[in-house]
Amino acid sequence: MKRLSRRTTVLLAAAAVGFIVTALLPEQVLFVESTADAEHDHGSGKRYSCPMLCTIRDSPGPCPVCGMEMTEIKDTGDGLPLSEYERRMIGLRTSEAEFRTLWRTLRTVGRVETDETRVRQVAAWIDGRIDKLYASYTGFVAKKGDSLFEIYSPTLYESQQSYLGALRARAEAEGNAKAVELQDRNVASTRRRLELFGLSAAQIDEIARTGVPRVHIDVPSPIAGTVIDKRVVEGQYVKEGEVLAVVADLGRLWIKL
Repeated sequence: MKRLSRRTTVLLAAAAVGFIVTALLPEQVLFVESTADAEHDHGSGKRYSCPMLCTIRDSPGPCPVCGMEMTEIKDTGDGLPLSEYERRMIGLRTSEAEFRTLWRTLRTVGRVETDETRVRQVAAWIDGRIDKLYASYTGFVAKKGDSLFEIYSPTLYESQQSYLGALRARAEAEGNAKAVELQDRNVASTRRRLELFGLSAAQIDEIARTGVPRVHIDVPSPIAGTVIDKRVVEGQYVKEGEVLAVVADLGRLWIKL
């Protein structure tokens, strides 16, 4: 074998070192645009890439990595240089950001109940005895003002007599200003007592018109609705404040989940 000269050996060694250094250099250093290309596209703002996205450059031409022709990257608004076909193939869907109402279906157990704002208790305003029961069963439907019970109360009967006595005294005092003023206060006081016992203005006016105290007083329904709880029977004695029934308007219900 012919022996290499010292000069040849040095050249081969330099070539080997240069190859190694070239392989280790970054791509941006290896593939440098020509001055002509840089001047041609510099400042245009266009960017180019091959289909494999090996690298992105400011000028067209063959890809320095795979050799494929580089084309301009067009901004589709999605940040990816994909065609409509490519987006359909990978199932990509986009949408404009916006405010909207989001719905979620929740399946759970619920309980139908009465509307708490449409429930009224019917209580005894005075001690007495239930002598007549119109709302005789749960589910009884009543209009507002319909009589639910008839109650007898000695105390209420005596208060009616006092009211009628005050009215008669007021009539007898006619012509005497001071006596009329006194009896007017007495009439107002006894009438107010009847109101506090639960009598309506219409019931009190009827007593004044007939001049006869009523033995039984109707207990009206405070609202139009259905009796959902009946707590008394005929002949039962009740105390002041005792709940006799509960009436609810079932035209609107609540469902508690």
